[in-house]
Amino acid sequence: MKRWVPWVIALLAAAVGCAPSPPAQQSSSGSTAVNITGPAVACPANFAGASGTGTGTHLPKLTLSCLRDTTSVAIGGKPAVPTIINLWAAWCEPCRTEMPLLQQLHTKFGDTLQVLGVVTNDTRSSASAFTVDEAITFPNLLDSKAELETKLKLVGLPNTVFVDAKGDIVYVHNGPLTSAAQLEDAVFQYLKVSAP
Repeated sequence: MKRWVPWVIALLAAAVGCAPSPPAQQSSSGSTAVNITGPAVACPANFAGASGTGTGTHLPKLTLSCLRDTTSVAIGGKPAVPTIINLWAAWCEPCRTEMPLLQQLHTKFGDTLQVLGVVTNDTRSSASAFTVDEAITFPNLLDSKAELETKLKLVGLPNTVFVDAKGDIVYVHNGPLTSAAQLEDAVFQYLKVSAP
């Protein structure tokens, strides 16, 4: 009976999304230098203040580097506008499948909503290559040690965190998003933002 437990856990993780760990990847030099030829994506400014100003759960204080230019971005405070933070990895197939929905949302909502990717437990080179190949234009931060996922006590990828203008986490969607309508409905329901 005990032999079946790991298989059941693995099947459940696969049904919801990706397992919490990527396939083994090692670089002989350990270098993270990447030659990016796609469109440059500016990362957002630091979230204002030491923590959110609302009364709910806030993002943990964490500083991550921008995927494209390694600029540091501090999260954990109040974002400039309501924000969707998508935790993803290039090795995660459900993450790759939902990425066009997030890109579509970013394009449609413009400056009224921030879409921010957090590359989780992956390498800069893999994630950068994927964003270039798929023409992803919303900003992404690199969290190669999965610190945000760990601090939010999330398991598996993808996860999408909805943060309101006060800095409160108002909803977390575990697993892949399956349609533009589902994503837009959640944005309206939890962040009170509709397409311009």
